[in-house]
Amino acid sequence: MIALALTGFLLAQAAPADDLIAVEQARSRAIAAHDSAFLTNLYADDFSGVTSAGIEVDKATLMSVFARTGGALTFSLEGLKSRPLDADTTLISGVLVAKDAAGALVGRQRYLHVYEKRDGRWKLVGGQSTPEAKAG
Repeated sequence: MIALALTGFLLAQAAPADDLIAVEQARSRAIAAHDSAFLTNLYADDFSGVTSAGIEVDKATLMSVFARTGGALTFSLEGLKSRPLDADTTLISGVLVAKDAAGALVGRQRYLHVYEKRDGRWKLVGGQSTPEAKAG
């Protein structure tokens, strides 16, 4: 877990916008590992987000959710894309895939994260997710 925290911390320090996909992947691993130090450092204190259920969340609420998330579901990321808006702001989009212990698909959510460089470090400042529409 220390290696994960150190890797993520170094990535979040001064990663070029294109490397924020690696930061996003490290964020996902940190959630699974309950690495609160990494997550606390990555998320901006003024983080604001909206869950796929339409619930507004701040950093404290999200950290609480991450701390109590059990192992009933496994999550993976697909289709990650980086879109720099300027030198200090980048959007990361992707799909969060949830599966149960048997490997059955539980859900897919499209999401958008907003990263902003503050004092030379990338911080996750905003996020929004929505359930992916079913094909057909």
